[in-house]
Amino acid sequence: MFVTYLVVYQELNETPSNLLRPKPPKMGKRIILERITFIWKRLSFNQKVTMRNIFRYKKRFFMSVIGIAGCTALIVVGFGIKNSVSTLADKQYGEIWTYDGVATFNKNLSQEELKLEQQKFNQLDNIKESESFYRKTISIYGNKEHYGTLEVFENNQELSKYIKFEDYHDYKKLKLENDGVIISAKLSELLKVKVGDKIKIKIDNEDYQVKVSGVMYLHFQHHIYMSEQFYHDLTNNQVLKNYSYFNLVDSSNQKDISKYCNQNDKINSVNFIQGISKDFRDQMGSIDSVVVILITCAGALAFIVLYNLTNINIQERKSEIATIKVLGFYSREVYDYVFRENQILGLIGAFAGLGIGKLLHMFIIATVEVEVAMFVRSVNLMSYIYAIVITILFTSFIDLIMRKVLNNIDMVESLKSIE
Repeated sequence: MFVTYLVVYQELNETPSNLLRPKPPKMGKRIILERITFIWKRLSFNQKVTMRNIFRYKKRFFMSVIGIAGCTALIVVGFGIKNSVSTLADKQYGEIWTYDGVATFNKNLSQEELKLEQQKFNQLDNIKESESFYRKTISIYGNKEHYGTLEVFENNQELSKYIKFEDYHDYKKLKLENDGVIISAKLSELLKVKVGDKIKIKIDNEDYQVKVSGVMYLHFQHHIYMSEQFYHDLTNNQVLKNYSYFNLVDSSNQKDISKYCNQNDKINSVNFIQGISKDFRDQMGSIDSVVVILITCAGALAFIVLYNLTNINIQERKSEIATIKVLGFYSREVYDYVFRENQILGLIGAFAGLGIGKLLHMFIIATVEVEVAMFVRSVNLMSYIYAIVITILFTSFIDLIMRKVLNNIDMVESLKSIE
C-alpha cells in the first residue's frame, strides 16, 4: 500500500502535458565495466547493451534481485527443512545408535536372575553380541526441571559397539571417564553448560552434582551416560543391569527373537531399531508436502516479480525494441537483447538468496525445535544446488512466456518515438 501511495502521489504531481506524452526512455550513462577495457572490449554489442541496461534501470535491478532472492530463499528453506527433519531417523538410528535392538528385563529380578536370563538371551541363534547395562529415568535441574535417561555401562570399549560417541563441536571420539558424565548436546544447551561444568541430577530421590566430561551429538531425548565405577563412587550402590543392547547375525530376521521375548515373562519388551526408524520416517512423510508448498510459493513469487518487471521493461522500451527489429535483428537476437538481463539478474538474485535462505532456515529450525529434540541445523549442499537450478528454470519459463509479447511489438512503433 505504501508503494502504491508513492507511485500515485508521484504521478499526480506530474504536469498534465507530460502525462499525455509517451514516457521518454531513461538516458544512458557510462558504467564502471566500460572502464575495465580488457573485459569491455571482448563483449559483443548485445552483451554491452545488456550490461548498460542492467545498471541503467537501478530500481528494476534491485526489485528483480530481491524478488528472485526471496524465491531462492524459500526453495532453500523447503529443501533445508526436509533435510533437517527427514534425515533424523537415519542419523539417530543408523549413525549414532548402531545397535539392532534393545531388550528390557523384568525390574523385579535379582542380580543373579538377571545374569542368568541375559546369558540365555545371548545364546539365542540370531544374537551376534549383546551388552547389559543399567537404565533409569532421572531428573536434571537447570533453570527448570528436565527429565532424562541415565545409562550406566561397565566400560567404554563395550559401549562403543552400540553407540557412537562423537563430540558435538569437533566430532572427536568421546570416552566414558570415571570422574564425570557424557550428556546430549540439546541438554547441554538447555542447561547452558559446557565440558568441565557441573550439573545437578536426582537419582532415587537423592541429589548429586556431577561434572560434564563430554557433550555428544544426539538428536532425540536427553541422555546421560556414566561408567559403573563412577556410579558406584557417586551413589555407593551396585549397578542392577536391567537392559541389554544387542546386534543380530541377520538383522532382517527378527521373528525368533520377538517370539522368545513375548513368551518369556522375565523379559518385559524388545524393540528393534528398524521398526522405530520406520515409524519415524512414516510420521515425517508430511514434510514432503511442506516442501511442495514452499516451492510452489517460490515459483509464484518468481513468476509475479519477473513477469511484471519484464512486462514493464518491454513496455518502457517498446520503441527501442521496435527500432532494433527494423534494423534487421533476428528474433533470437531480440530475445537475447531483452531476456539476457533476466538471466543475469536471476543468477545474481539466486546467489543472494542462498544466504537469505540459510538465515531463514536457521531461524525456523531454532523456532520449531522442541525440548527433547535437536534437528539437523545445517543446510546440505544439494539444497543450494536445487534452489539455484529451480530458480533458473522459473526464470527461463517466464522468458519463454514473454517471447509472445516481443513478437507482437509493431515495428511501426519506432517511427512514433519522441526522442
